[in-house]
Amino acid sequence: MATLDICAFSCKGINIGIKNYQPWANCKAATAFLVPWIDHKTVNMTDLVTYLQSFGGTDVPEWKAMNWFFCAKECANREMSEWLIYKPMSICKDEMCEVWEWDGNADIVGIGMMFVYLMGAILASLYIASFLSSMYVENGHTTFKTRTPSKEQSFWDSIRSMFYNSLGAFHTGLGLLAASVLLATLFICGRKESVYDINMSHLACAVLTASYFLTLPIYVDIERKSISGSCFGVVIWLLFTVVMGLSSTAETAARLHGRVPFEANCWDSKVSFKASSAIFAFYLIPAVTSMLAGLTYLVGKCTKRPADKVPVLGWLFFRIPWRILSSIFFFIFMWTALGSLFTLRVDIASVNGGGVQESEGSWGFGQILALATSVPVGEEEMVILFKSGL
Repeated sequence: MATLDICAFSCKGINIGIKNYQPWANCKAATAFLVPWIDHKTVNMTDLVTYLQSFGGTDVPEWKAMNWFFCAKECANREMSEWLIYKPMSICKDEMCEVWEWDGNADIVGIGMMFVYLMGAILASLYIASFLSSMYVENGHTTFKTRTPSKEQSFWDSIRSMFYNSLGAFHTGLGLLAASVLLATLFICGRKESVYDINMSHLACAVLTASYFLTLPIYVDIERKSISGSCFGVVIWLLFTVVMGLSSTAETAARLHGRVPFEANCWDSKVSFKASSAIFAFYLIPAVTSMLAGLTYLVGKCTKRPADKVPVLGWLFFRIPWRILSSIFFFIFMWTALGSLFTLRVDIASVNGGGVQESEGSWGFGQILALATSVPVGEEEMVILFKSGL
């Protein structure tokens, strides 16, 4: 009853008097008070009085300012809340978003990790280009083959040797990195963290998974580790499947419960639905293809004929150079996901005053450790350049 009396006193005459003021007239003062209050629910009395007096002038005494805010916050006066909080937030949105504190996610999309993703994509592309060129020269399109040694090696032969000699270490490191990021993303989705974390982690997983499967057929053929390579590939794909299933659910839950204020007020419209749709479409293609290939194999078993003799599907899955098609598919998948990742990061940075998040701009131990995936080919390159006298 006492609270109702206080609210009646605090809100008395507000519906008439508030229309004489424009709280959004000074966005700087509005931002200084509203951002900390919305983000941490902390009230700075000096900023509050400065904010209210910025549009009311000196005729707004401190007690009246407190009455107004008490009416808007504690008494949930709809008109007062709209006028003092929500309308200034809408009109001063750009100014508020520029000063909003946003930590980002350095473990997934820090500057070091973005460099790792880019270097991994470039190196994976160079590996596949080197081995596809050898496949073309030797006129065999069914299996990746080891390099045929030549008596006199040119500079480009040495470059190709660099990729052959470092393939096993690069692919193994890439697989471990992909598995680590996939597991981290599962924890992020399970804890229903911010929409930003879920989206960026999802795209990072897509980049690393595509990079891994781009080089997997080469690794299986060249290193002759079909069992271990295939088993780890199944593990990576299962983890990616779980991530795909949890991401949308976790993102929906993050939007409905406990959204980060910055995202709720500044960035929800920036979430790239097209990127998520593209990743899902790319995921479905190999999933459906694998199911059809398995069905073809079963039909062949049931009809007691070789799988490649099954009409249409047998020819489609067992007679075409699937290694080449797989390389083309995962190459496009990888660069599409990487482009979406960089685009989404630029979007969030542009909303946040045109810069990067403070925590994402510095290098951490985990980001430096992730660079180990490019060490083998870097070491080989230095040896090649040294031997060539460059």
